[in-house]
Amino acid sequence: MFPRSLPKPIVLDSTTAPVLRWGIIGPGGIAHTFAQGLLGNTNQRLVAVASRDLARGQAFASAYDIGEVFTDMRAMVASATVDAVYVSTPHKYHFAHAMVAIEAGKHVLVEKPFTTTAADARALLEAAAAAGVFIMEAMWSKYLPQYDIVRQLVTDGVFGDIIQIHADHGQDIDHIERVRDLEGGGGLFDLGIYPIAFASTVFSETPRVTASGSLTASGVDAQASVILDYPGGAQAVLSSTILAWTPTRASIGGTEAMLELNPGFYQPTGLTLFPQGGSGEPLIWRDDSGIGIDLGLSYETTAFAHYVGEKQGESPLHSHNEVVQNMDIIDQARHDIGAFLPHERPRE
Repeated sequence: MFPRSLPKPIVLDSTTAPVLRWGIIGPGGIAHTFAQGLLGNTNQRLVAVASRDLARGQAFASAYDIGEVFTDMRAMVASATVDAVYVSTPHKYHFAHAMVAIEAGKHVLVEKPFTTTAADARALLEAAAAAGVFIMEAMWSKYLPQYDIVRQLVTDGVFGDIIQIHADHGQDIDHIERVRDLEGGGGLFDLGIYPIAFASTVFSETPRVTASGSLTASGVDAQASVILDYPGGAQAVLSSTILAWTPTRASIGGTEAMLELNPGFYQPTGLTLFPQGGSGEPLIWRDDSGIGIDLGLSYETTAFAHYVGEKQGESPLHSHNEVVQNMDIIDQARHDIGAFLPHERPRE
């Protein structure tokens, strides 16, 4: 039955989260966004930053009143003043840099994509479990209020049978050097991970993966259209491109209702729930938290701190199995398109 109102989103309280002392590995663009969200919307503390470039590290520290600057990340993660580490370096370094933090006994938040292969994701998770530290992929959209509404609607069976979901993410970013990098670039790693993570919010089963697309001159995926076929017949139709801007919408189509997430579906935006066939008034929700678009990274930081305090083994909203499955989908999609990491290249 179509609901009379949308459920209220349930999000964790930033003021009751244990206060962790954070160190950042890699003061790049996403690290600035992370720092701004953390300082503006949580009680967490930034105490250290590690950068191979001392001047860059010092500039970052000055911008956010960070007390310690390291040029050696091993020295930073060994510091007794650091409780948790945020890995925000380019994708190809995530595995190695997260492993350094794990070996030092620190809890780790790893920027998405978690690694560049499913095999590396499994190895990283196994290492964290053996070391007794908490590790989480920074899939920040999972912790936004609108995603909690989506989860509640799915759990409550509002959609009836879910038949198909759609999600796209495109930006004109092929000029960025790291995006062209054969060791960790391409649209699926940078942008496609969001539609894939949206699909895994709705479906938990392992899908059959089919993909088609094109490559850049450097050999990374420029465009990808990915179809995920789930047991029972449901589909996810997902796309990414680094060649053009696209609407970045997402939708869920069911036998009883249809949901559209506003453009920028992976950011704090809004959604509309329509009754089946469009007969009747839709239900509309808009994010009025006042938290800016990218500053929504603060939600994942708050969640991480709560999970550490609760001694959780994994994020209840983005499980380890889901992390590995999403990386496996990317592996398969890349290979279908012909995008291989250097060590994966098939013999001619």
